[in-house]
Amino acid sequence: MSKKTFLPADESSRRLSGLKARISSAGLDAVMLFNGMDQFYYTGTIQNGFLFVPAAGDPLYFVRRNIERARTESPFTAIHPYSSFRDAKAVMDVNRAAAAKVGIDEGDISVSLMKMLTKYFPQTVFADAAAVFKKQRAVKSAYEIAKMRSAGRVGHDVMAAVPSMLREGMTEWELGLMLFHKVAELGQSPSLRFSGGIAEFFLGNVCFGDSSLAPTSFDGPGGLAGLSPAHPYTGSNRKLKRGDLVYIDIGFPFEEYYVDKTRVFSFGAKPAPDVLKAHELCLRVQEAIRARLKPGEIPSQIYDDIYATILADPIDAENFMGYGQNRVKFFGHGLGLVVNEYPVIAPKFDEPLEENMTLALEPKKGLTGIGMVGIENTYRVTSAGGENLTEDDDSILVVE
Repeated sequence: MSKKTFLPADESSRRLSGLKARISSAGLDAVMLFNGMDQFYYTGTIQNGFLFVPAAGDPLYFVRRNIERARTESPFTAIHPYSSFRDAKAVMDVNRAAAAKVGIDEGDISVSLMKMLTKYFPQTVFADAAAVFKKQRAVKSAYEIAKMRSAGRVGHDVMAAVPSMLREGMTEWELGLMLFHKVAELGQSPSLRFSGGIAEFFLGNVCFGDSSLAPTSFDGPGGLAGLSPAHPYTGSNRKLKRGDLVYIDIGFPFEEYYVDKTRVFSFGAKPAPDVLKAHELCLRVQEAIRARLKPGEIPSQIYDDIYATILADPIDAENFMGYGQNRVKFFGHGLGLVVNEYPVIAPKFDEPLEENMTLALEPKKGLTGIGMVGIENTYRVTSAGGENLTEDDDSILVVE
């Protein structure tokens, strides 16, 4: 009888079978995965180690620390302790797991690690296989979609609590802590996971008024001030005033999966007509893209078509998807185990969408002296267009 693990054994097996097929299609003999979330996707545990998956033969999971926990948490049975690559190579030799061409994610490999790999596997050619992993994870199973639906319900409950949290004179940071506590109160971890070298991000964007226009290095349309240059995340000490827009952009978790959602509130006053007009423009863009989230649609073509039609007027396009230098060149991004996954609704993303990909669409516009307006919802790609996993009221909610 198989043990019960967090990641079901059949889900792990399905993912590994899919990976092995992709390895062969990519012209590789095997892959090595070092990233914690890549390991988790296939093994159901995050340890200091690496996963070796051959195109033919059984995968081997090597763990430095903690082997006991790995064996408890993972449905895998081929889990081996190692202290150096010499130990791992010995096990691989016994299992006849040598490979002439091995795929790795070069974005997760340090120079020192690459030197060790070439030292202990001198006959092996290493090639970048990041696309192999990213494209497999982009298409979600029923198991994954169910978790993302649950994350959507977490997002609904948290956003529904926002009006009762707002009070004049509170700081962005105080609201951020209340949101953090609400997510934790619902039994979920409020920390966010990103790929591609983004090591940390606390909760999301929590901004009052024009604070959402603050310059930021983060690759998103909303501005970020933060408490200091050392921690330019979440919210600042900027205090809430009547008439302020409250811009909240958070990745909501359920266990290991995320959805992304943005809502805008107006505190103590109805939004001005120009604010409502800009927000409505964002909703039109969202609906136009949502309708095209179908298998076979090309992300780059969707992006170009939106700018050629709905955003053809330079006034509408001004400060769209970010204020000033904060502008980004995408309308949406994939997500799942991390908040920034493949694919992206952006130029040069020319491979067609597939059924059950999940994307967050976030059309937003910056207004001088006022702040960001717009929306973000997470969708599943279906033959009927995007299915909203974070469905809620998309309008700017007035909080008296």
